[in-house]
Amino acid sequence: MTGDCQLTLTSGGTSGLTLAAGNLPGSNPTQALSDVTAILSSTTPNNEHCNFPYTYTPGNWQMYFCRRNSNNTYTCPTTSGRPGQCVPGKFATIRASGTGGFDQTYGTDVKQSTSTTQCLDFYYYIPGTPNNPKIQVGWKAGENTQQIIELTPLPENKWYNSRGSFTAPSSSSYQVILLLILTLCYSQNLSYQCNFDNDMTGDCQFTLTPDGTSNLALTIGNFPPGMNPTHPLSDVTAVLSLTTPNNEHCDFPYNYSLGNWPMYFCQRHFNNSYTCPTTSGRPGLCATGKFANIQASGSSGFDQTYVTDIKQSTSTTQCLDFYYYIPGTSNNPKIQVGWKADEDTQQIIELISLPENKWHNSRSNFAAPSSSSYQVRNWPMYFCQRHFNNSYTCPTTSGRPGLCATGKFANIQASGSSGFDQTYVTDVKQSTSTTQCLDFYYYIPGTSNNPKIQVGWKAGEDTQQIIELTPLPENKWHSNPSSFIAPLSSSYQVSNTVVPYA
Repeated sequence: MTGDCQLTLTSGGTSGLTLAAGNLPGSNPTQALSDVTAILSSTTPNNEHCNFPYTYTPGNWQMYFCRRNSNNTYTCPTTSGRPGQCVPGKFATIRASGTGGFDQTYGTDVKQSTSTTQCLDFYYYIPGTPNNPKIQVGWKAGENTQQIIELTPLPENKWYNSRGSFTAPSSSSYQVILLLILTLCYSQNLSYQCNFDNDMTGDCQFTLTPDGTSNLALTIGNFPPGMNPTHPLSDVTAVLSLTTPNNEHCDFPYNYSLGNWPMYFCQRHFNNSYTCPTTSGRPGLCATGKFANIQASGSSGFDQTYVTDIKQSTSTTQCLDFYYYIPGTSNNPKIQVGWKADEDTQQIIELISLPENKWHNSRSNFAAPSSSSYQVRNWPMYFCQRHFNNSYTCPTTSGRPGLCATGKFANIQASGSSGFDQTYVTDVKQSTSTTQCLDFYYYIPGTSNNPKIQVGWKAGEDTQQIIELTPLPENKWHSNPSSFIAPLSSSYQVSNTVVPYA
């Protein structure tokens, strides 16, 4: 780690970065087994490239790395049928540690070039989806920072290439920063457990709020259609449990021959049994269960919130661990999960569609409210989500979460048990235009106590209201540009009166 490869831990703590050449293969790996030089270079002695992927026979999984041998050489299959000897190199690996969330930032210095637009081209490896791992890469110049890209796990267990252009800062030098985030889900006590197998009783009592027609129903999964499905074909119990009679796990995915698509579910048969392929080659009988399904209805937007009560445990930090299914990207579907304790609410996580058509696992730590009980619920979110490292993210149309630019806003907290009424003013210099435009964003938190904002001007003893704002249905920042006739004086004041209680 010399020259440009000097990556320094900037977030404090003990550095988890070390160099490695790759380990001996075992089961499907959770770390790279050879470096990028080995898999991209021509092999010797026949100057052939590796033929990836190949089936690693002791474990029967798809291998995208050169294989390390007991004499520390690395080999791979080639198109000629002869094994080729790989050119080995090193790679940097960062091992997560601790029982809570893992978050480390590394930086390296970059000298600015004459080109404003620059290219960031590198290979990366993320070991699977448990604990929601991700890598964020950006630049830092003085106090200014900018994210270039965020990387999340992809289906194939291999090195991936990331290549993107970015606008470099104008300073003579800057740092490229690498932020690694791994959420380790941890809680001391089990406060809540539901799998819907015993119907919607006990912890599985989910209630629609506010009142309306519930679209939630229990199902065991349907017969496979001729095309890639838009709903689960078996529940999570079926895909995770060992099959009978040979006590084997299902071998997912497998090709569903009638529709020629990759299948991540047990297959339902006419006698209502469910089977799946196994590694032995024999079909296994799946254990079956139920799952909750919410069917969207209507021709416009669909938005429903369901809640269930949870008893608070002695642990402040709690773990939310569950499986979910979102059917594709059409109409931008998403699931938001959070908690509600009296009037306080907090989002825990927002989930969007992922490429593989299957059950996905979500696991997140969160700080539970201090009340003796609270509700887990979902609701539509119009803000960027703040994380434990004080970064803010939001879903994007590409499916990858984006890092939000952050700023500040002015907040006025009402106080007292009776009516609350405060007026704030700022000086405005008159322009040559008599008709002027007032353009700003505002937020009013709900309809309780009839809150409103009145904006106007004051010049000497003359006053004039420009606009009065009241709560709107969507819980977000609103904009309402307004034209007004300015007073004739050389300067005047814009006044903002907040009346949260009527």
